[in-house]
Amino acid sequence: MILLALDWTQFFGRFHPLIIHLPIGIIVLGALFYWMSFREKWSRLKSVIAPILLGAAITSTFSVVFGLMLASDGSYAASSLTWHKWSGIITAIATWGSYIFYTAESKPSIPFKASFYIMLVSLILAGHKGGQITHGKNYLLQYAPGFLVTLFNGSIEDNSSYFIAESNMDSTEAFRDIIKPMLDAKCIQCHNPDKSNGGLVLTSFEAILDGGNSGEVLQAGDVFESKLFARTTLPQSSSKFMPLEGIPFTYKEQEIMAWWIETGHEEFLKLRSVEIPKNILVLLEELYGYSHKPKSFVEKNKVSPVDSIALAAVNKIGFHAKPIANNTNFLDVVVSPDISDITAEMVSSLAQIKEQVAWLAIPKRNLQDAMLQEIGTFTNLAKLKIPNNPISDQGLAKIKNLPNLEVLNVYDTKITDQSIANLESLKTLKNLYIWQTAITKEGLERLQAALPSTEIVSGFEFASNQSE
Repeated sequence: MILLALDWTQFFGRFHPLIIHLPIGIIVLGALFYWMSFREKWSRLKSVIAPILLGAAITSTFSVVFGLMLASDGSYAASSLTWHKWSGIITAIATWGSYIFYTAESKPSIPFKASFYIMLVSLILAGHKGGQITHGKNYLLQYAPGFLVTLFNGSIEDNSSYFIAESNMDSTEAFRDIIKPMLDAKCIQCHNPDKSNGGLVLTSFEAILDGGNSGEVLQAGDVFESKLFARTTLPQSSSKFMPLEGIPFTYKEQEIMAWWIETGHEEFLKLRSVEIPKNILVLLEELYGYSHKPKSFVEKNKVSPVDSIALAAVNKIGFHAKPIANNTNFLDVVVSPDISDITAEMVSSLAQIKEQVAWLAIPKRNLQDAMLQEIGTFTNLAKLKIPNNPISDQGLAKIKNLPNLEVLNVYDTKITDQSIANLESLKTLKNLYIWQTAITKEGLERLQAALPSTEIVSGFEFASNQSE
């Protein structure tokens, strides 16, 4: 019998969102008619204000009763429900007061006006708090102009797009950047601290692990035992299908969530740290703009535009400098084909634009060790090609501290195993070309051990194949 009573309570309680619009509309109509009746040409409206107030009082009472029934299942947080509940009750009481005082023979002006305006203020508050419970705290201001957001709410989280900023690619986390935006878009309307249907809150990783009234919703490695996923795959006609309202999860979103659960649903799992199946990588790129390929230094960073006068001077002295791409200020600098031997003066001239120089190529131009001293100060240099030059170990030592160097080509130079220690210090190297240098096979092995992530082209493998 208790269960039956509870079911009937919830049955009638579900009519609260429907009936709540009746007193709102009637009260607004009554207020408009009341204010309009002060003008002589609308004075006839005074005769209908009393029945309007009576209708508002009756419907607001039913709305309060049904609202209390709906709130009895415990799905709503007391902190947010309290304001909505009591402002709704005050609205009903004030509406009855407005009707009673308006129809009284003595027509007391002050009690009526007090009740009337309390009714309006509490109605606005009840409506606002009810909207927050139903749609979330940021619903009203989500698309508001920036100054209104700052004025009323400080800031809001924008969940309108899944896309990850390019600057965050290397630190992208599976839950924070992939799964949570998905849940925010599809689930938290009904599963938040203020409104937790089934006792389930999905606004944080800890809350998800806590589960709901029916237990845990995540089982590491077991997709279909994880209710968070399984219920999104049920037929929409099922009473357990989620989400009950709004847009269902797409097949692509389901695939991504399934992959996350199968990997163990870790909170701080970085995507760069795991091997991701190709089909999931395709979906991540399509839905989130995520690329598993690490971004280069040039792609991740920005610099100010190059000074046009300095650029012209560099080009005039014997270089050809141009932007690497249309969307960056970084420069690709090469020596002009007309220059046979580079000079110290030419290298010094590059210092004018060293902030923008990211790629530099000086092949077979008689580049000397001393000239590398200046190049060693080019902190934004990511690619340096200086093959076929009389560079020795002393010269290479002058560029060992370049902090962002990703590609280094010293093919056919005079460096030996003495340069291994200096090469080992270039931790950002992705590609290293040391073919036809004096580095030995033993030195290469040491270098490979120190830079395991660097692709080293040494020529030893080619020589070994030739001897076979």
